[in-house]
Parts: sequence; C-alpha cells; structure tokens
Amino acid sequence: MLRRTAGILALSVLVVLVPSCTRISGPSQTATSLTDEQVPAGGVIPEAWGSLVAVSSAAGFPDLVQLWFQDREGTVRMAVLNLGTHQIVAAKLIRRK
Repeated sequence: MLRRTAGILALSVLVVLVPSCTRISGPSQTATSLTDEQVPAGGVIPEAWGSLVAVSSAAGFPDLVQLWFQDREGTVRMAVLNLGTHQIVAAKLIRRK
C-alpha cells in the first residue's frame, strides 16, 4: 500500500512539473564594448571615472583586486590594482549602449 501511494505521489509531481519546464535561452549574441583604458599616471584615479561602486578579487590572483567605477552616464571602468606594489596595472572601459 505504501509503495502504491509513493508511486502515485511521484507520478503526480512529475505530471505537474514537466509542463512547467521551459527551455532556457542561450547566451546573448550581443558583444559588450570592452576597450582598454589608459592607466592613470601616478596611481591617481581621475574624478571623471565617477564613484567606486565595487571591489572584487579572484582566488587565482591573490595580489590583485579589481576596482569598479561608474560615472553619471553609466559608463563603467575597471582598474586592476596590484596590492604588492600599490599600482594600477591595467584598466578597462565598458560603455553603456
């Protein structure tokens, strides 16, 4: 009796869940406008870059952090900061469309 009830319950759940499944669309084909940004001289972040909105890091690069800035127009800039030398080693610009 318990087996039959469990089977009916499992079948009921399957009947409810299968129709609600929808295919997830693949990744968007639109390319992000990501360009190199000139690294600021003297390690000073230009005021035009806007406000610091986030700081991130990657486990594979413990001596580097990414500083994320956004200006009033929504343009995002990412600066890579080397924690050992306290210098910005690279910067990227992400334009908003």
